[in-house]
Amino acid sequence: MSSLPAEVDFTANPAATSARMDQAMEFLVAWLRRVESVQPEFLAVTAQLKTIGLERLDAVLSPIFVDAQGIAGQLEAIRANWLSGEPLTGLMDDLADQVTARLAGVDASIAARFGDNATQVAGQLTANATAVQAQLTANAAAVKVQTDAAAAAVTAANTAVANANAAVAAMPSRAERAIILGSI
Repeated sequence: MSSLPAEVDFTANPAATSARMDQAMEFLVAWLRRVESVQPEFLAVTAQLKTIGLERLDAVLSPIFVDAQGIAGQLEAIRANWLSGEPLTGLMDDLADQVTARLAGVDASIAARFGDNATQVAGQLTANATAVQAQLTANAAAVKVQTDAAAAAVTAANTAVANANAAVAAMPSRAERAIILGSI
């Protein structure tokens, strides 16, 4: 059983007479006219669907993009704070003050306990304090590098979101692709 209408089904009626061919052509022309009459409405609906789809994508992606920009701004502010304020410098200064105060108390007890070797032990403690301060400085530099990397990653993410938004906006809809490819 054929799925074609009887007017164009040559399996059911194989006659290729002039009257038969006229009947098939009349059916095809009438069908094309119906399709042409619906085409403007179809194009309007297609444009409307595209607009609705883009509005929905915008409604979903815009808040995400704004949030990403806000996070990027916050990370940039943190990075700028690290770069300009050197927050670990204050911490290291406080730590150095604490170490110096403790060393003063330790110096007195070392002098009482070790006598002549007190100067040597105090020198070792001072060297240890200097090594701790150097380690804190190195840690501050490592944190600064990580902060810079995080800021760069946020910038890259913002760029990727902007590129994705641009790609979505430029992408033709399924109906437009069908029109372009001539499959309608």
